[in-house]
Amino acid sequence: MKAPIQEYRERSAIWNSFGKGPKWSMEDLPLTDEQKVLVLEWYARKIMDAFVNLGIQDGYGKSYDPMSIEEDRNVAHSYVFDLEDGGRHHAYVNLADLERRLSLELTTQIRDYVDDGNGFLTVNKFAGHAEPRSAAERTTPKEER
Repeated sequence: MKAPIQEYRERSAIWNSFGKGPKWSMEDLPLTDEQKVLVLEWYARKIMDAFVNLGIQDGYGKSYDPMSIEEDRNVAHSYVFDLEDGGRHHAYVNLADLERRLSLELTTQIRDYVDDGNGFLTVNKFAGHAEPRSAAERTTPKEER
């Protein structure tokens, strides 16, 4: 019998070699539930770091503790993340559901931050860069400007 981590690595390598495969989630990791909770709390901290580094959030408030998980009660506590339901306390179905909601919030926050309101995304809004170009400048080919 193979060790769980070896089996996981082999499955990952096979699917990654094809460039497609199942969407891995927390449930697929060969870890105990307690370890998975720690991984998700670490993931939340890394997302918070990204928000601060991009200027999406200021890092004040509860950024030192972005999310605490009570796995035995299926509740996550966070002042940083809305997790599709707002508030501070977030019930979840399982750890994979919580992971999905964190990932969704990450992509939504970044998309909302860089969306210029005209359906275009611009990375020029990030700290230290010039103001975003106008919609006409973005849609006009460079050689015509």
